[in-house]
Amino acid sequence: MEWTYPVFKVDEFFNDKLPVFKQAVPKIVPHYFESNSRFNSLGQVSSPSLVDYMGIYEEGDGWVLTVIKVLINNSTQYLFLPFTSDIPHPDSSSNNTQIQTFGKAAFGFETNSPMYGKRQWQVFDAFADYKFYQKLLNLFLPWKDVPQNHVNAYTTVYESGVGRFIFQTKHEQTAPLLRVQKYEFEESRLVIKGDNFHLDLYQILPNAIDIKTLEASPDVLGWITYSGEVQLLIGILYN
Repeated sequence: MEWTYPVFKVDEFFNDKLPVFKQAVPKIVPHYFESNSRFNSLGQVSSPSLVDYMGIYEEGDGWVLTVIKVLINNSTQYLFLPFTSDIPHPDSSSNNTQIQTFGKAAFGFETNSPMYGKRQWQVFDAFADYKFYQKLLNLFLPWKDVPQNHVNAYTTVYESGVGRFIFQTKHEQTAPLLRVQKYEFEESRLVIKGDNFHLDLYQILPNAIDIKTLEASPDVLGWITYSGEVQLLIGILYN
């Protein structure tokens, strides 16, 4: 059976697409979560709704961090689900292991510009994009008022104004965390591993955040939290 998903007409500009996520996320069907290895062990995931988003744009590449609220076996939970989009290729779903691992398209965008005409885009889990891993780690560095030779010099961040995604380190990071080598699924986490660090991202986001314990742990470099209508721990960066 051919995969189908809802398609939303949007403007060509990245930042103009962001408000549409509030309409699009509730249209994600349960089969999407079953196809995504980050979530397919959770049981039935249903009734998704957008809590908040943050858009990241860098020289033609765009990613949207979202926190979504879902029902898992009739219990309210929160998930970290970043998105990216691309024009689908005929063999993208059959030959790309990364896309297979992180699920099929969640929904689609249709754009119609004077230059390119009408085009349809797939929106899928950003972890299927190898560039996203490095950009996520670079967000532990400043992204405002940075010099032109900084790794985030050409990065534009669009915050919603509702809440905040916070990338916190115990000590100021001056150099990017390089050489992402691999990712692994470990129990209830996705672990991104590099030469001398690993970033653990939670499958279901805890809402009990013990910052004092994180600060006291010698193995912890930093953490990612969401602060808005709920307070959630997204992931922990370790030595």
